[in-house]
Amino acid sequence: MEGNNKKERTFKNGEEEEEARKGRKKEETERTTTTKTVGMDPMANLVINETVTQENLLNRWCHSRLWWVKVNTSGFLSSCGNKASIGGVIRDCGGDWVVGFTMDVSATPIFQVEAKALYQGMRFAWNRWFRRVELESDNGLLVEVLRNYYGERNEL
Repeated sequence: MEGNNKKERTFKNGEEEEEARKGRKKEETERTTTTKTVGMDPMANLVINETVTQENLLNRWCHSRLWWVKVNTSGFLSSCGNKASIGGVIRDCGGDWVVGFTMDVSATPIFQVEAKALYQGMRFAWNRWFRRVELESDNGLLVEVLRNYYGERNEL
């Protein structure tokens, strides 16, 4: 069936430029409206449309602090669970790409795959002599665990 999508974005945390300057993640709401044809009656020239509106909270990448680099990592586990890979990118404080990496890893639960990605991202940055490193992951549980366990002793 046919459909069309409209996307609107609204910012929740004030001015986009100011947030980027502060090097914070910005929360953004994306509202997607989709209209789909769900049924047709050719005899009556009738088309039944269904409109669905969905709101998603998006986190948007923002620059790191001045003279710092940001390491953004992610892990992937195949749907059948037998293959996994990780990757990451290092960006400078201006948001420009510096270097990236990918590698295949052993298939383990996704939390462990994401943890491997973050660990390898830290090693990757450290081996390239970056000492002011900000880490970013899309796995909320991993970030929470690291903040709660190490946050009291380090600036995470």
